[in-house]
Amino acid sequence: MKKRNITTITILLFFLVGLSLLLYPFVANQWNNYRQSRLISSYDSTVSKMESEGSIDYEAEWERANAYNEALLPSILPDSFAVAEASDEPDEEYMACLNLTGDGLMGTVEIPKIDVDIPIFHTTAEDVLKRAAGHLEGSSLPVGGESTHAVISAHRGLPSAVLFTDLDKLEEGDHFLLHILDNTLCYEVDQIKVVEPEETGDLAVQKGKDLVT
Repeated sequence: MKKRNITTITILLFFLVGLSLLLYPFVANQWNNYRQSRLISSYDSTVSKMESEGSIDYEAEWERANAYNEALLPSILPDSFAVAEASDEPDEEYMACLNLTGDGLMGTVEIPKIDVDIPIFHTTAEDVLKRAAGHLEGSSLPVGGESTHAVISAHRGLPSAVLFTDLDKLEEGDHFLLHILDNTLCYEVDQIKVVEPEETGDLAVQKGKDLVT
């Protein structure tokens, strides 16, 4: 009788462990979605309070971001990956742009077709990419304008978060939105490529064009 009880308990434990492993991706993703929504809600609340207090000068913020982008030209983006990895700390001017709340959150990226609406933080540091999208330092800030090319990066296939997992469902002609400061920028997908990490030529600025990858 005792031996049978031990066997039953062992089987039950294996079942619970297996169930936990199966449920982990779902639970982890739901938690990450909740955390992202809280981040966005907290950001919106803080910005609304700052607006009511008159402590945000949007015109100055746009001018500063545009000036930063102009200073990048002529942009040679392929080098930015090496620069970002070699730097111990992000550039101070870079971190000061589009950083209203001081936590590195510069806006959100919304992709209606795949039900994505996640924060965009400065840099593509691993702690950023575990929970949200990151902006590649060295690429244009995502404020639009001629001769700009902003690069937004996020993981696909993380067990703990969906993020850009469904990005392959997008097709040419689909749209995505960047909510930055007090404006929303809308972009249309004009090409889709799968490339190796070191193949960064397509991320360079193209004169006169307003691009986001």
